[in-house]
Amino acid sequence: MLENRYSGAVAVEFKKKIKSGELPNDKIKEIIEMGKLDAQELIAEGVITQKRLDEIFYVGPAKHKERIRNREYSYDQIRALIDQNVLDELDLVAEGILTQDEINRIIPRTQKPIMVDFGDWHDVPPLKPNRVDVFVLGLAASGKSVFMSGLIYYAHSKGRLFNDSYNPVGAEYADTLISAINNGQLPPATSTDYIQYMACDFIDKEGKAHPLTFLEMSGEIFRKLHYAKGDNAPTQQQFKDYLFSSNRKIIFLTIDYFLHSEQGKIQGDKTSQSLRFEYILQFFEKNGTLKSTEAICILITKWDLCSSDDKNAPVNFLQREYLNLINLTKRYQADYNFKFEVYTFTLGNFDERNNYEFVERDSEFIFNWLCSFSPVTNKEKGGGFFSRFLK
Repeated sequence: MLENRYSGAVAVEFKKKIKSGELPNDKIKEIIEMGKLDAQELIAEGVITQKRLDEIFYVGPAKHKERIRNREYSYDQIRALIDQNVLDELDLVAEGILTQDEINRIIPRTQKPIMVDFGDWHDVPPLKPNRVDVFVLGLAASGKSVFMSGLIYYAHSKGRLFNDSYNPVGAEYADTLISAINNGQLPPATSTDYIQYMACDFIDKEGKAHPLTFLEMSGEIFRKLHYAKGDNAPTQQQFKDYLFSSNRKIIFLTIDYFLHSEQGKIQGDKTSQSLRFEYILQFFEKNGTLKSTEAICILITKWDLCSSDDKNAPVNFLQREYLNLINLTKRYQADYNFKFEVYTFTLGNFDERNNYEFVERDSEFIFNWLCSFSPVTNKEKGGGFFSRFLK
């Protein structure tokens, strides 16, 4: 059939005639049935509407519904039928042909942006002592908030989260991240000049609490910190109060894989992600932060954009793009004896319209990793009645 297909200038000419109405319906039907032009391609290119195609081939609503039941139509085809009022989405759900979740994926709803009052971070209370401070660092839009939302949502969904209200704004932020996943939304963008923290206890399978304080620094502050000197360092005093507290620390360096994917090739930054992370590690080492560091994790976010199924793909990617950062981290690991891990992170299964279905795999893995080595509180006396439900 393909050898009969119109191509090049001939295909263009026939498409023009169809779109302008020069060709009668019986001629269009003949061309499509002979395989000279593809019907779905004509619809996708706007040459012909689904409604007119149905008129040509006499396909009524009942036939469409049968084809949808048999999974013969793509989401794009179904969307076109609904948009052209050939089918009604409420009827499709009422008749059990599609579920409401499927309709929501076919016709994305414009969701109201998530709003949260981050407040003035200069007024944020001092960090609570005797906790592990978890720094999540990276450029703007690198997936820091998305990572934390998945992690905290997972903990909450499994009944293993205690959201400390000591810092009310941080507690509200944690609640907002949980609600975002519940509603299938992405978390709010971080304010430009912003550092906030959430004091969250993760409860392990034995019922023991791991007191963690998650600190997110905006990508803009992270960028400005690069090569800043003395008093020119952004938010210098407040940042140092957090950075150089007596608490033990875990550091996540979030590498945005999007900037390396085909979709992100147009993104430009004179200073690469690798150079910025190398600088921040040297900044930490110079100021003594690594002496109190329990672990450093290089976290490759948006890993679902990687097309490779090779289990070694993350290592190969870092060896190719971030070898100097890897070697620098290993050097400091030898000096300060902290854990060093590389993990990938994906929040869920995304479609082309950025709708997603949460997948807990990566969030669960990192939750368990944090619980595997971070200190626990001394409040527990035995497992208690509740602990057997957490195993």
